[in-house]
Amino acid sequence: MTDSDLNVRRVALVVLNSAAHNKPSLIRGLLDVLLPSVYSETQVRKELIREVEMGPFKHQVDDGLDLRKSAFEW
Repeated sequence: MTDSDLNVRRVALVVLNSAAHNKPSLIRGLLDVLLPSVYSETQVRKELIREVEMGPFKHQVDDGLDLRKSAFEW
């Protein structure tokens, strides 16, 4: 979960979520290492928010939203 690619981190969280729900014994011993990483992904990062111009309007797009959603599902 330390990869620079957002999609890789999101998929890692989805895999951990699946393991936690279906085979919790796989990750039970690693929770003290995994949980700080999962909790750190729930924070809003300003560097992942960009402003898109749509005609006369400006719209903010959060590229980290899917990653945070995956972290909160945990």
